[in-house]
Amino acid sequence: MNESYWQKTSQHPCFKQLNKDIKTDILIIGGGLSGISCAYQLKETGKQITIVEKNLLGSHTSGHTTAKITLLQDLIYQKLVKHYNIETAYLYYQSQKEAMKGIKDLIEKEKIDCCLKECTMSLYTDDLKNVGMLEKEQHYLHLFGETVFDNQKHLKTISLHHQYIFHPLKYLYHLVECCQKKNVQFYEHSRVDKIIKRKNDFLVYVQGHRIICQDLIHASRYPFIKKVSTF
Repeated sequence: MNESYWQKTSQHPCFKQLNKDIKTDILIIGGGLSGISCAYQLKETGKQITIVEKNLLGSHTSGHTTAKITLLQDLIYQKLVKHYNIETAYLYYQSQKEAMKGIKDLIEKEKIDCCLKECTMSLYTDDLKNVGMLEKEQHYLHLFGETVFDNQKHLKTISLHHQYIFHPLKYLYHLVECCQKKNVQFYEHSRVDKIIKRKNDFLVYVQGHRIICQDLIHASRYPFIKKVSTF
């Protein structure tokens, strides 16, 4: 995989590979933005939290993201209405607004130097056959209370003010530092091979070693399993 701009302009913290059997309260599989953010939110619970990542922290989706923090996510709202209903689309929209505010507040709270910048985000087309889809997305955003405008630089544009871009890895690595201060454990180059759900815990096999945990969070983009084995 090519090295991204984010990877070239940030200092990656190094962590060892899992080399022994361990026990932990909460195991998080995946060391990207989802997994690290999860650990950050759980670090004050008093529970032992462990993260395993099959490569390097932030080396896949999080390290190659477009770095947009925006409510404009392709044609997500009309897709949610089509496959579910308007209520579900609105709940998703509200969750994204809360997430945007949460990220901004966290950056301010932890004083994270991650190049956060407010900007305008746009979806546009110069193909007449796509105009209707953008108009439909605009309709739902209006319905949810957003002020959408058209800059008229293209055949059809929908734009929103007060969106953001940031440096995702500088943000992620700062959260890692915060987690380390609360004794969250990180292991890189530690691929999960098998998960067994037992009566009172999970047994997780990681490249020849075992992790026993009470709770398990799968935070990778494509979970390698659809369901855990049980006995």
